[in-house]
Amino acid sequence: MNFSQTAFMIQPTHTVCYVVRMVNGQSEYLLMQRCSEYLNGNWQMVTGSIQAGETAWQAALRELYEETSLKPKIFYKVDQVESFYELELDKILFGPIFLAIVNPEQAVRLSPTEHRCFIWKPLEEALKYLQFSNQRRIISFIEERYILQEPDPFFEIPYHENIHTLS
Repeated sequence: MNFSQTAFMIQPTHTVCYVVRMVNGQSEYLLMQRCSEYLNGNWQMVTGSIQAGETAWQAALRELYEETSLKPKIFYKVDQVESFYELELDKILFGPIFLAIVNPEQAVRLSPTEHRCFIWKPLEEALKYLQFSNQRRIISFIEERYILQEPDPFFEIPYHENIHTLS
């Protein structure tokens, strides 16, 4: 089916990537505290703009590496979309959600222009750090559908180390 002719589609404005590691059988979520002027002090997951010629999943992998130096061992598209109203633009922004499951031994190296510190927290503690209800809803959905259950293989994105190609 050619969706471009049969469905209303919205071009995403940004991408969001939740990062999880498994430690002793328990999931821990990476949260980073912003240090930039926009949302200074806010705890968040990996976010970023989609560059020209880049797909949303490529942008998520690029942002993941730029912001944390992490590379996922498993990478999923999540069956959710982030949307929010941006006051300065007077627009509603939309971004697809991705999940990167990383090896717990990998070291996080933050981009100092974007984040001042990071923490790994299990779901119940991570929820306390997230200011936006949409983030709390999505992180809970990820725990339920991608961590506690075996996700459908349809959602896995196979990729090469070269982030711009699928395997």
